[in-house]
Amino acid sequence: AIGLPFGLWTAVRLVRGWRQRKLSVPDGAEAGSAFGAVSISRHPLRESVSLAGPLAAGLVVLMLYSGSITGEVLKTPYQVYTDTYTPRHVYGFYNVTRGEQRLGPRVIAQYDEWAEELTPELAAQNAFVRLLASLQLTLGLIPLAMTAAACLVLVPLSSIRLWLVAGAILSLHVAHIPYWF
Repeated sequence: AIGLPFGLWTAVRLVRGWRQRKLSVPDGAEAGSAFGAVSISRHPLRESVSLAGPLAAGLVVLMLYSGSITGEVLKTPYQVYTDTYTPRHVYGFYNVTRGEQRLGPRVIAQYDEWAEELTPELAAQNAFVRLLASLQLTLGLIPLAMTAAACLVLVPLSSIRLWLVAGAILSLHVAHIPYWF
């Protein structure tokens, strides 16, 4: 989740690189955009492979690992554990209702029954509590408010770096909305 904004921005840069390459832009040239100057590479395929290659290799290794343990490349060992021992402790809304449909003989009852039904209303409350806690537990509310005010004055709003960091923080919080714990 935290890498989503960076991945989207990289995709935008690569698409722009392909378009600019067709226009014969010199290597290392800069083009203006709504987010400031963007470095244009004459080698977007090389950029794509250098970014996606390690990610793809990691996914292949994870799939081989999962397949060797669970017998299915898209089913992780943690998912097997959850399905077997704690079916109510799953990601998403209405976890208890969904988990009760998959109860089996090996469920750890005392732990599994501790799960609370996650509804959209409860998720909204949790998201607010998490946001407040993350603000308090990082540097504190007052220093963060002062830093935010200084950034608004000193850092241009067109700075893509500022938007990428803010997007990473936001996407991390959004990804955890349908997760109770």
